[in-house]
Amino acid sequence: MTHIQEFPSSVVEKLEYYVYLLIDPEINQIFYIGKGVGNRIFAHVNGAIIDEIPSDKLDKIREIRAKGLEVKHIVHRHPFHSLHPTLYCPSPSATKTKIA
Repeated sequence: MTHIQEFPSSVVEKLEYYVYLLIDPEINQIFYIGKGVGNRIFAHVNGAIIDEIPSDKLDKIREIRAKGLEVKHIVHRHPFHSLHPTLYCPSPSATKTKIA
């Protein structure tokens, strides 16, 4: 499987804002949910490679890469238009759960 590090410009133009997930491939579990535009989805992994800034998210990415694995990137929803920076997603009980 080929891992891309950025979207082609034609994809960036169509995506607009989107909600994305970063997934630990070893346990297939989401460890980060974000909202972005352009190539934001890839910025965390690229940042973890370039910078040594400590953070839970970047440390998790470094831990995954140290095992020889690659973080899974999923565009969960696009276009995403939000007037408020807080995101909500339905929980298994169908109530709204604040996630960011």
